[in-house]
Amino acid sequence: MRGRSVERADLSIDAASLQESSTDESARIVLRALRGEDLEPFQELVESADADALKDLAASEHGLAWSQVPRHLVPDDHRLATLHAAARMYRYDGSATHLDGDLFETMLACLHADDATWAEQAARAWVNIVLHTGEAATVWPHASTLLDRFPDLLFDHPGLLANFATLASTCGAPGAGALWDRILLHPTLGDNAMRRWEVELDWARCHLQLAAGEPARAMKVLQRARKGFADLATASAHLRWTDATLELVCGLSWLGRYDDALAIVEDSLRTVEPGGELELWLRAAAGYPAAALGDPLAVHDAAAAMRQAATDTSIMQLRAPYPARLITAMQHGDRDEVRRIVLEAVALETGGPLDFEARLNWRIHALEAAFVTGEPALAHQLLDDVDSMLDSAGFDLPVHRIRRDRVVRALDGTLPGAPGEDPLTDEALRRGASMPALVAGGATFGSSIAADHVMNVQLFGAFDVRIDGASIPDRTWSGRRQARVLLGLLLVHGNRLDLDTVAELLWGDVDGHTARGRISPLCASIRAVLAEAGDAQPSRELVTRGGSITLRLHDGDRTDLDDLRDAADRVRREPARTRALARSMLDVATSRPVANLGTERAAAELRAAIDLEVARLVPVLASAWDGRPAPRSVVDAVRRIVDRDPTDGDACARLMRLLRDRDDAPGASEAYHCFRTTLQDELGLDPPASVTQLHTDIITA
Repeated sequence: MRGRSVERADLSIDAASLQESSTDESARIVLRALRGEDLEPFQELVESADADALKDLAASEHGLAWSQVPRHLVPDDHRLATLHAAARMYRYDGSATHLDGDLFETMLACLHADDATWAEQAARAWVNIVLHTGEAATVWPHASTLLDRFPDLLFDHPGLLANFATLASTCGAPGAGALWDRILLHPTLGDNAMRRWEVELDWARCHLQLAAGEPARAMKVLQRARKGFADLATASAHLRWTDATLELVCGLSWLGRYDDALAIVEDSLRTVEPGGELELWLRAAAGYPAAALGDPLAVHDAAAAMRQAATDTSIMQLRAPYPARLITAMQHGDRDEVRRIVLEAVALETGGPLDFEARLNWRIHALEAAFVTGEPALAHQLLDDVDSMLDSAGFDLPVHRIRRDRVVRALDGTLPGAPGEDPLTDEALRRGASMPALVAGGATFGSSIAADHVMNVQLFGAFDVRIDGASIPDRTWSGRRQARVLLGLLLVHGNRLDLDTVAELLWGDVDGHTARGRISPLCASIRAVLAEAGDAQPSRELVTRGGSITLRLHDGDRTDLDDLRDAADRVRREPARTRALARSMLDVATSRPVANLGTERAAAELRAAIDLEVARLVPVLASAWDGRPAPRSVVDAVRRIVDRDPTDGDACARLMRLLRDRDDAPGASEAYHCFRTTLQDELGLDPPASVTQLHTDIITA
């Protein structure tokens, strides 16, 4: 977990990796040096042992004695200062010890000494404590200054630079992605296995999960890093293995992959000391997925484990036990328990700054629980908190926004259909997350048809038909890709097509008798899919009569293109209240339509028809940010529409406004001149007066 290595005290050295006699002697040499008693043996020890090995001692039981040395006794040596501060960090109990300031000064001393090896150790310890206390945004300006002051030292050492990239990602600083790219491609990164896995761990948990908004990818990287740490038999590696394990359990649970999370816990419990501190933390984490799977005993066990833990448990409480309790309260409809947990969590946060994502995650769980248990006033209060945090985050956090948007729709009474029909649930699935149902009074909010009457068609990304959220198996289609193309064409073109048009699109110049013979089995495949959805009133039908094909669906059946249209309508009515919805639907719209249906003419026609609708709707969705700086993803979505058709005046004007509101007048001017030049070269037309006037207003503002 973020900053997790500052929260545990009782790690033991692996006897197979460190011989006890030499380790004890090394620890005594460091202890005497920290007390200022004998520095010469320490100097010799530094020359014979690497910094990683000495920092392992700080993470072991020997570090306890080091941490108890008064600060004023530690000699003015950047290496000793680093070891002393690291030993204190591993035993941090949440008290105000000015540890972050001490670590920063230690790191600065290492940098001034041009000692990249020890600067990396100091920087990692400093970043861990900063992340634990949720102060990344506060200290980032100082870290950014150091990038300018020590560029050669920092950019030549990827392990050292990774600590600064971690801070940049955590607080949403521009250029964080470029820093990570430089680190991950650095030719020396793989020279040290421990460094490589530490970098990947921080990249996954701080950049992929937060700044990049790719939690599913982050889980894969975390699993890889966890295995890498397990192969390194040192105390520091074991610490980081625990970090990766706890991050995986909480991350997988957040994505709804509860069985996978519990499997990680069970595997980990076999490798830790029974009754030790690590077992307590694992049991605490296990309560989160177990609660979602309906195991209240595991929730009680998690709470008991936290009470037994000897170190600062604040972040873990927010990351696992509180969400577990909220899930259980939601399942039982216990609104009093929901209110009690919210008050406890807020009280815990008043003790000092804490991890941003931990504070946001429990609030979203509480928001869902407040809605489900019938507490709309509390839900709206929590919603204000969530919106404020999302607006200040500096990055998108798509899964968080999807979960927030689902509750907003439910509160507004506009959550469509049953779970399988909810476009936000589908979008979450595309991002590797499985959303919990929003249930109140025993029925999913917004559901007006029985579960076996739900059909949802996905046109963006891979074409897919889902019944009750489960994809129709390929055998139902009889392997006929053209049947899927035909169904897609019907859905996009108003559920009716001429037989001659279908035949010409699918097979070109064939006679009418042959065409009807080929269309018949395609229609049979579609009817088999409709039958999979069960009976409905009125019945779903595919009728071929009078030279045309007509598709009749249940009122609740939907496509993600329908959801896109509905979102645009809501943006037109309430642009300021629908930004989160618009952002989630823009993510859908930027996926390539029916990507799995090939490139034949009919599939290309289907794709072009969807693209035409997307080009119409994306600028409308982007209008939700009129007069307000839009996220980069929104600008990129509109830019894609402009790139696809540089003569689209409405899209160009929308792009210019977005760039203007982001204080990018040069970019807006460039977009205008590209539009003007293309319009004149390709069509011989001048730009509309309204677009020209917009350009004038922007450049003269």
